[in-house]
Amino acid sequence: MALIAAVFVVVGPAVGALVTWLERPPASFGGVLLLSYAFGGLPALIAGIVYGRVSVRRAVPHRWYARALLGASAGVVGCLVVFVLVSVFDLLTVSGWTVGDLEIRFLRRSLAAGIPAGIVCALLAGSKRPHPRSA
Repeated sequence: MALIAAVFVVVGPAVGALVTWLERPPASFGGVLLLSYAFGGLPALIAGIVYGRVSVRRAVPHRWYARALLGASAGVVGCLVVFVLVSVFDLLTVSGWTVGDLEIRFLRRSLAAGIPAGIVCALLAGSKRPHPRSA
């Protein structure tokens, strides 16, 4: 499971940076990549742990499309957990902060980067166990 989480942490922010840069290039790709690792490392770690926990439980490995769906779901979970943590931190530390101050644009961008990153990472971290043959 640690290897799966490592794949998500190493590859996930890079895929997210590429998606963000292709969507609307705000700066050089190197700058976007640095910011992606700074802000995407924790969601990628959470997504890797979630994906690892779900995929290790099965005795039979998932097919590629199931791994892709699980990876996308893990990417959503990682992004949402970090968004909630940041929002709660803002609520507790910023005076005058209300629910209307939620950064929904940031959530949309992180989900737009986290979902494809989760898919790519899940497919790269695919199970090395052989698939059983059907009779």
